[in-house]
Amino acid sequence: FNHNNKSMGRHFMHSAIENNQLDNKQYSTPGKKAMDHALNRRLLFDITRYKKTSLAMTSCDLSSCYDRIAHKPAILSMCRLNLPTAAVTGMFHTIQECQHNIRTAFGDSKASTKSYESNNGETK
Repeated sequence: FNHNNKSMGRHFMHSAIENNQLDNKQYSTPGKKAMDHALNRRLLFDITRYKKTSLAMTSCDLSSCYDRIAHKPAILSMCRLNLPTAAVTGMFHTIQECQHNIRTAFGDSKASTKSYESNNGETK
């Protein structure tokens, strides 16, 4: 499962780069440097301080948070970038059928959470 996700992720990024589907502000593309991102972030902080306004910023690595995203829009965006439909739906079907059990010092949890899709299309 993880191997397939990694290969689909590479295919997804290459397809997005080839079709110019990534925003210019996306720094994880070939030809972009971490220094460019650091400079732009520093300039943003300086401008915010100069204008005396508020700013909130977060930096998150969401590379493997498949259970935290809305599945339908993700499937549509992946299919738009020419990923095989069967592979994409297979990946999300597997995620939706996963069961999560918690193991603590007191033993395994009796109740498990299972992601499922409700009637209105929301993934819970």
